[in-house]
Amino acid sequence: MNKSKALVFVYTILLILCTAFVWGAAQNLPPVVTSHFDLSGTPDATMPRDLFTNLFLAIMVLTSGLMALLPMVIAKLPPQMINIPNRLYWLAPDRIENTKQILQAYLLIFASKLCCFMAVIFWLIVQAHLHNPPQLSAQYLMLATGVFVVLTIFWSMSLSARFKKI
Repeated sequence: MNKSKALVFVYTILLILCTAFVWGAAQNLPPVVTSHFDLSGTPDATMPRDLFTNLFLAIMVLTSGLMALLPMVIAKLPPQMINIPNRLYWLAPDRIENTKQILQAYLLIFASKLCCFMAVIFWLIVQAHLHNPPQLSAQYLMLATGVFVVLTIFWSMSLSARFKKI
């Protein structure tokens, strides 16, 4: 199995697992769910559990799915619309397929991280509802977001560095 197929497989499995987790964990939420918290973690908006769960799943699947499918869109763009370091080198006819594979690999990795981050956010929401009234842990939210941001910065720098090499 080549690297691209392996990454598609990993992303697909992660998406299925995260979706199953959100679907299963949603059963532990009350019929009316706090759907928004202020900066201190205090609830300030609610919605029915089923609507919240379906909306959350749609956002999780669509955002990560769009990242995973982005290489197909990029492949259709004219080279002058693709902004990567050393564009003329990497988009030359003899290298374009390799470039597409590199972009696909990086975007599948990002899509996988995004999917997992969304599942963690859902877990925090479930944990918030263990309190009465619900209270989102700002500490864990900041930790999860910080980890995701650091991983995204590392991913971005790695992607940029990959195309700076000739």
